[in-house]
Amino acid sequence: YHYHNVSIPFEARILTVADILQALIQSRPYRDSLPLEKALTILEEMAQEGKIDGSILALMVKYQETCYLLAK
Repeated sequence: YHYHNVSIPFEARILTVADILQALIQSRPYRDSLPLEKALTILEEMAQEGKIDGSILALMVKYQETCYLLAK
């Protein structure tokens, strides 16, 4: 996977998607937590724009209940 001609290691791509999910579904001082469905919509948009790896997101979607529980 390349972003602006830079090769991004597989592990970093996994952590990126996981970190974004966690940031979206956890409460923050500046906003409430988002529901899983909204977070996945945001991640889907990011994948379509090439900002995150869509294949990793597909795995997250497949195991979304487990990922949600771990990230929450």
